[in-house]
Amino acid sequence: MFWVIIGAIIVLFSKYYTADGSRKLHRWINKVKLDLQNARRRLKEVREAE
Repeated sequence: MFWVIIGAIIVLFSKYYTADGSRKLHRWINKVKLDLQNARRRLKEVREAE
């Protein structure tokens, strides 16, 4: 019974850790996408100004 409880705790911790990492990755990717869109917009403005 002890090992079942320990195993369940490990599984729950792993699921939480994976979900947390996934959320952080999605936030980082969205930030990079936004920065890329801003850079493309600035480049387009500079090209139009020339």
